Amino acid sequence: MEEQNNLEQAKRFSDDVKINVSRDGKWLIIRAPGLEEPIIKATAYFVKILERATKNQYNAAQIKN
Repeated sequence: MEEQNNLEQAKRFSDDVKINVSRDGKWLIIRAPGLEEPIIKATAYFVKILERATKNQYNAAQIKN
């Protein structure tokens, strides 16, 4: 029962989060109900993270260390 409630809360939160890309494609704008101001990150930041993740096959045990 508790697991179902947690799942429903997570689903509600994910429905409220909005992610937009700037017109020039250089910025991600993340808006969530609990944030006073949106989070703005460069798309290059996420590209680098994804490149490293695909190049180096990490698993959860390696990340914890």
